[in-house]
Amino acid sequence: MVEEELFQILKRLGLTTSQVKVYLELLELKKASGKITAQHSKMARQEVYRVLAELQEKGLVEKIIARPTAFKPVSIADCLSILIESKKAEISESQKKATSLLRKLKKENSNVKAQLQEEASQFILVPEKEVPKKLKRKIENIQTSLDAITPLNRFKTMFFNFYEVGEKASKRGVKFRLIINKPDDENSLTQIAKVIPKNPLFEPRYISAPLLAALAIYDKKEVSIAVSATAALNETPVLMSNNPSLLAIVQSYFETLWLTAMECNPKIYSQT
Repeated sequence: MVEEELFQILKRLGLTTSQVKVYLELLELKKASGKITAQHSKMARQEVYRVLAELQEKGLVEKIIARPTAFKPVSIADCLSILIESKKAEISESQKKATSLLRKLKKENSNVKAQLQEEASQFILVPEKEVPKKLKRKIENIQTSLDAITPLNRFKTMFFNFYEVGEKASKRGVKFRLIINKPDDENSLTQIAKVIPKNPLFEPRYISAPLLAALAIYDKKEVSIAVSATAALNETPVLMSNNPSLLAIVQSYFETLWLTAMECNPKIYSQT
């Protein structure tokens, strides 16, 4: 049992089956030539000499110059100590290589992720005839927010065309922030104002100056920009993109305008 246990321990510490057999045979013989070792271990002499050379290299067998040449094993204690130190060094080296490999993999994954994000950025020009359908689908799919800047004429068209999908979005908890140019006659917004109190997540603001852009930001992940801010909804193409740089610029522009815009006049509601 002890010999079998020793056999398995030596193998776990890195010796091959042939190396263990030769070492244990020499341990029993105390000292022996390659020929005698081969006879006792019942292994081919050529293989025994090869294994003896390997054991010498590991420091587990000493070569004695004599006639014939003899080989002497180190003690079990020394053998185990040598193999354990060798295994520690091997593990340490493996850890260093593994750490280095992990760094490389993280760097490569980071590069791949950045590349995928860059490749995922899209710029799509939607033809004017497809714009109403495209924008309607976007509103149907938004989950958290829609920020928009739109001239009054486009706003009226969008409001009445997309009222139902906008109402459903509000029920999902979507917050609408809209910036429009202030009309000369506030009574022109009476019909729209009637539904605003029913949708507390719908928040319009006005600016007095003409709007130079017509755009919308969906869930802060995608933007649509009308090629012409003054054209009707279905009379100008729209650029749609999820490019992070463009999104950041557009969102910053919206937030700046939002801070300077005026809130809805409560008097509008009292008239409805």
